Amino acid sequence: VIVGTTLGRLAQLDQLIVAVPVSARLINSLELNQNATIKLPINNQTVTGKIITINPLPAENLTHMVEIEFENSTNSLLAGQAAEVKFLTK
Repeated sequence: VIVGTTLGRLAQLDQLIVAVPVSARLINSLELNQNATIKLPINNQTVTGKIITINPLPAENLTHMVEIEFENSTNSLLAGQAAEVKFLTK
C-alpha cells in the first residue's frame, strides 16, 4: 500500500462499516460473518467486527472490496477516519 492511499471509509455512528480492498489472491480465504479486528485512531482502540460484504467482482487494480461492520458504542468515531483491519482465522 502506498502512503496516502485510502484504505477504508467509515459510515453511520452507532454501527460503523469499514471498507477494505483485499488482494485477489487472498479473497478466497475470507467468508461472510468472519471476525476481524479493527484498530481505531482514537487512543489506538481495537474493536472486533464481522465481514458483512465481499464484493465478488474485482476493481481495476484486482482488489475486492470487503466490508466489516462493528459497534461504535461511544460514538467517538466519525465517517471518513482511517482504520487498520486484520482478518481473524478460525
